[in-house]
Amino acid sequence: MTQQTTTLTSEVHWAVLNHLAHMACNGQDATLMAAGFNAKMIRQLKQHSLTEIKQLSHSICGRQCAVDVDVLRKALEMVDIPEDIVVFLQLGSSNKALTHFFAIKGTVPAQWRKAVKAGPSFRQRCVPPSQVTALWTCLESLPVEHVREINREQIIMVAKTCQLSIGAIWAEICGDSERC
Repeated sequence: MTQQTTTLTSEVHWAVLNHLAHMACNGQDATLMAAGFNAKMIRQLKQHSLTEIKQLSHSICGRQCAVDVDVLRKALEMVDIPEDIVVFLQLGSSNKALTHFFAIKGTVPAQWRKAVKAGPSFRQRCVPPSQVTALWTCLESLPVEHVREINREQIIMVAKTCQLSIGAIWAEICGDSERC
């Protein structure tokens, strides 16, 4: 961890501890106890001065990071991404599929892709030969005239059922077509 990250993490710990002490001093013991704090911890939070809380945050940060700043940063990056697009990205959507289902073009998907990682089962770019038949069986069971007419919910269901990425499924549906 870099010095800047350590300093930031310590500051985040201080802010959290300060807020917890504020809650304890304002009689929110029941809320703290419901979150797993025992009576001794709550008493300590009530008794610490601001300086002592600052020292405590440095001490905690030196032993164990209670708040992962990287996870917090990644969560903040994802706030602006619509939830249904997060699901598509987690299921390995390609840019072509995002364009088709959400009319998204340009560099935005690349920025979102950095913030949202596809799960291990959903990283393939094409359907493995051993799964082509199972995929088409699943696609043909959908209530649509042509597989290119499937909607977002249907392709999500197919991706989860077949454990294939949306990008691979969409590439299989479109074949070599440029208009897909």
